Amino acid sequence: MPRFPEPRPCFTLELEVRDYELDRFGVVNNAVYQNYLEHARHEYLHARGISLDDLWSRGFSPVVTKIDLAFLHSLRSRDRFLVTLAVEAVTRVRFTFVQTLKPLSRPRPFAWARVTGTVLNASGRPEIPPDFRRLQDDIELTQLSST
Repeated sequence: MPRFPEPRPCFTLELEVRDYELDRFGVVNNAVYQNYLEHARHEYLHARGISLDDLWSRGFSPVVTKIDLAFLHSLRSRDRFLVTLAVEAVTRVRFTFVQTLKPLSRPRPFAWARVTGTVLNASGRPEIPPDFRRLQDDIELTQLSST
């Protein structure tokens, strides 16, 4: 199995699989994993005092530009798991988060993702607003290691 960098997370959210998220084979549909990741990113921003509604009212729109997502093990009905997030980079025009979906009951993650995005200003140009740049402080909490 490939090894994925697993930084120390600066944010963790506990979730539980709901039955309607399963496919006909009894596992979580692959598209649902992105919903879990997105929900955790939004909760992380909220926890850091960044309101998506406020950004929108000021003409800023955060967008994902790339996701590298590895499915490692299947989530099933009622599995409880953690979605972790580590800030890998925040530059003038881009941000990158590393996220994992980890079971509560065993060490091997269900999924790993590197999410890259930007924030578009009212003119549609990439521009990371000052409140988003504060996320750079969380990079210090991130120490990459191999799992």
